[in-house]
Amino acid sequence: MGAGRSVSAATALAVLGVAGWLAPVVFDRDARRRLLGNVDGLGPQAPTPDRLAAATQTYMADPRVRRMAVNGTELPYRDAGQGPPVLLINGHGGGWWGWDRVVEELAVDHRVIAYSRRGYFGAGEPATAWEQHQEDAAALLEHLDAPGAVVVAWSGGGSVAAELALARPDLVAGVVLLEPGIYMRRHLTPELVRILLAIQVRRALLPAEQAIDPVYRLVFTRDDGSSRWDGSDLPDAFRFGTLSTATAAFNDLDLTAFTDPLALEELARIPCPVTLLIGGRTYPLFPHIADTLETIIPDARRIVVADADHAMPYFEPAGTAEAIRAATSQVAATI
Repeated sequence: MGAGRSVSAATALAVLGVAGWLAPVVFDRDARRRLLGNVDGLGPQAPTPDRLAAATQTYMADPRVRRMAVNGTELPYRDAGQGPPVLLINGHGGGWWGWDRVVEELAVDHRVIAYSRRGYFGAGEPATAWEQHQEDAAALLEHLDAPGAVVVAWSGGGSVAAELALARPDLVAGVVLLEPGIYMRRHLTPELVRILLAIQVRRALLPAEQAIDPVYRLVFTRDDGSSRWDGSDLPDAFRFGTLSTATAAFNDLDLTAFTDPLALEELARIPCPVTLLIGGRTYPLFPHIADTLETIIPDARRIVVADADHAMPYFEPAGTAEAIRAATSQVAATI
């Protein structure tokens, strides 16, 4: 009881602190102008319409991408290589192209399918129910004749992979959760509460692409406090392509705002091997989530990619691919 009260008190203090910090922005027109000015002050990183459009065109015109009609929408996807099938699922942002470097590494000895979830990057309108994401993934695997896939999900896409494994064990041979952003409310800190509340205020004042920018800056933070999101080695197409999916990302966050897609006890029933893929230099939230999942999912194993963070598929594609190969080898050993 004492611990519960202390957590509640810490959360309440965080909320009060955020309210005081945000009040000028809400009620003071000059403060709102300063907020907008700060966004414009990002310079080359500001998500202006022309930069967003250029990134969108880069990926929409990619000749390697195919499209498939699935459950009333069209999903863009890339299908490369031959061998055991692997399905790659994006998180709350981006699309098929976020996995591009991993596809190149893994397609040497696997069939790799990377797609954009409903609402993300050319994949129609955002989902109206969270279950649609799992149903879309199942339909895609069926249409592409790729049963027995190892399903790899990044960040907020993690629960899609878990739900798919539970609903369609005939299609899923293994699951890899790459820094899953699930059950975040169970790991709230005062800092995270402040940031999430601030995002909601920004959302009321700014276009979605500008409002969501701090979310990606936060999750791409490394253990030394720097953020991959701010780095010059992150291409404009990746940054602005991710920001262009802000409406779908906010939509998915809203769908899971008050209820987790899966109850914790359901995770214990996943009928296939589960691997937790974590960066060795990532934001502390993700290892904490992995700690929780390891206590719930029987025989879940953790693979740490030493110098990686939440941007692992882009900056550490070889390490990411090798970890996925290890997961597919584990699946093969259980058959």
